[in-house]
Amino acid sequence: MHLTIASIRSFLMFFARFSVVSLAEFCAQSRKRKWYRRLVAIRSCCLPTARERYMTTKWSFACSWIKAVAASKPWVAGDALLGLGDFHLAEERLAYALERARATDFVEEELASLIGLAKLNLSQGDKENARLFLDDVWELAERGPYPLIHADALNVLTKLELSLANIPNALSSAKLAYILAWCDGPPYWYHWGIQEARRHLTVLNEPEPDLLLFRSIHYQEIPDININLVDEFYVDLETE
Repeated sequence: MHLTIASIRSFLMFFARFSVVSLAEFCAQSRKRKWYRRLVAIRSCCLPTARERYMTTKWSFACSWIKAVAASKPWVAGDALLGLGDFHLAEERLAYALERARATDFVEEELASLIGLAKLNLSQGDKENARLFLDDVWELAERGPYPLIHADALNVLTKLELSLANIPNALSSAKLAYILAWCDGPPYWYHWGIQEARRHLTVLNEPEPDLLLFRSIHYQEIPDININLVDEFYVDLETE
């Protein structure tokens, strides 16, 4: 499950980083784009082609999906708003997400909310509170384990340590973030976690850890097991 949540989180982080409007305005603002106006003009002059119908249907579905994710996972909306610089609304959504996650004992949501609040406080210059939120992450992330979420938290910690000029601590957290995000290596690694850890290691003038790629020969193959033994419980599949 945490792989799915991490994938959704990565998409929304990408969306927040490169968008210039809030999630609520995203679909409305898209109507001002040239390609959308051109598509509307074509539709007003003649019957829509199959390709046009497909494009508009897929775009509507994408907008609906983004809105649904933001509504069902308030930490996602908070994370996106943080990327857009709306600190007040981001704090509101992240605090609500943390409260709801703890009330339902939803650990993955709690961790994501804590990391979001840590990033928010770090962006506002409140480094003490940022560290307090991160301190609540470590035990839960290790106990899970939730390596991808743990990597996100370590990348935030690296930023914090760099801002305080704690180079040894920043180096150790960046390396561990890289290792956790590595998973089984490309193409199975956690892309955003690796990219963030790489940036930190570059700033620290430190080479990337030399990690092994996944090789199937290193692992025992799953044995071929016959669960339909010829005994009193045998089932003849051809006659069934």
